[in-house]
Amino acid sequence: MYGKIAVVYDGDRDDIVDMADAVAKGAEDAGGKVDMFTAEEFNTNMAVSYSGIALGTPMIKKGEALNCRFGRLYNALKPKLQGKKVALFTNKDGDDNWIIHLERDIHGAGIILETASVVADGEITDDILAECERLGREIV
Repeated sequence: MYGKIAVVYDGDRDDIVDMADAVAKGAEDAGGKVDMFTAEEFNTNMAVSYSGIALGTPMIKKGEALNCRFGRLYNALKPKLQGKKVALFTNKDGDDNWIIHLERDIHGAGIILETASVVADGEITDDILAECERLGREIV
């Protein structure tokens, strides 16, 4: 049986939307049922309906991590991610530290990342989109 996947992304920047679309395409190509949401649209009660959740966001500055939409959603969602296939995608725009911090926080909460995070650095290339599709396939 194939999974039901939520692709949840923060922001309306074209780079993150393009990455989210590629994640969804990969999951659909692998036979998954995919729903896409912005961080504003998704809430923690919705998590129970999904076997996998891909979370995407642009780079978050260290001091803003808990106060931005994505940070608030992530912190509320953390307890609901146990036992789910979880994956991350981002455009770090040159800042390596925040995604490392987020991955450590996820592991510290006992949540297992299903696959390696996709981390773009500025321009979204065909290779990055292919990696996003791979990520989508692996969380189905």
